[in-house]
Amino acid sequence: MIIKNEIVDFMENVPFFEGFSEKEKLEISKVESHVVQYISGDYVIREGQKDQSIFVILKGTGTITTEEAPKVEVNDLEAGAIFGEMSFLFHSPRSVNVKVKGDYLIALKLDSEMFEKLEPKLLSKVKDQLNKEIACRLNSMNGQICKLKNELNQIVFKHQQINNRILGLGGNVQNLGNELNAIKKAVQGKLN
Repeated sequence: MIIKNEIVDFMENVPFFEGFSEKEKLEISKVESHVVQYISGDYVIREGQKDQSIFVILKGTGTITTEEAPKVEVNDLEAGAIFGEMSFLFHSPRSVNVKVKGDYLIALKLDSEMFEKLEPKLLSKVKDQLNKEIACRLNSMNGQICKLKNELNQIVFKHQQINNRILGLGGNVQNLGNELNAIKKAVQGKLN
């Protein structure tokens, strides 16, 4: 069983809680049923699951996988990572798995039950922080999309250059073939 002081200590190393006072962190840690511990191999969430909780990793590491390719680790999630927000916001099934990587993972589970236990001012602060995290993630994803689009454009451009060279060679090969046929006819004409 994890004690409140340990939970607050874990929060000290998590960027999500940087703007929270010790008192606020202690208030969150009092909702002990929402500090969950998983061991190696456990799934924190499963693809298709209809759960509307958001998780903040306090300690340990998780890895994202999908049912389509369960052995492919899409991304690792370290202390401070937040996941599950899409199911929470849109009331939709989980789109990925998050599985414990390493010996254990300790997470804070944010859901409607926990939100009901927090005082309104603290609840507002938690929601504001979630909004900031989602906005930062969206900004990061936009940057990644732009980078990938530029890389794709470079690949398409290089592909077009290669195609043009091949087509140019094809024209040269055809011209060379025509010249060889002309030489062949000239040689045959002289032999006849």
